[in-house]
Amino acid sequence: MRDPHFTYLLGWRTELDDEFTAQDIAPSVAILDCVKTPATAADTRDLGVSLGSVVLRVRRLLQISGTPAAILDHRMPREVAPPFSQRDLERIEIAEALIVAGVPVRHGSVLVSAGGADEQEAELLDIAPVTPVFRYERTLTLPDGRVAERDESVLRADRGRFRAEFMIPNSDAGGP
Repeated sequence: MRDPHFTYLLGWRTELDDEFTAQDIAPSVAILDCVKTPATAADTRDLGVSLGSVVLRVRRLLQISGTPAAILDHRMPREVAPPFSQRDLERIEIAEALIVAGVPVRHGSVLVSAGGADEQEAELLDIAPVTPVFRYERTLTLPDGRVAERDESVLRADRGRFRAEFMIPNSDAGGP
């Protein structure tokens, strides 16, 4: 029996499509929204933009074998966001499209937490409200410290899991 989970590598990776290919998963992405909108108070806090400036918001639905698996919600300051093509928006990893477009992303941070799906999330993910979900928050920054992209995705806990890889300093030195 095939494992019903997809594994999401925390930290930087090349094209996320390669991760899914290695897991023998054929994902698809449906675009829910792609809009330019005035920055909210949350955008000023998360993106470091001024209230009312233009923010690009891209919301998408990731499906695995036709089953909704994650809501992918990205926000970018308009002056950083390149003009995205349909192919860019259908990529699983929007950050890859930023890099291909020449946006010099240099640093990222990720926070994963658990919670219950709200009514809108539950409807999109085809689960009952308050069903456990993972909340994935990632911020990518430019060399000057400005935010390039903020990702606040919601993943079904019964479909996704996370993997982290790390280096162990002095592991070949034979001791502490």
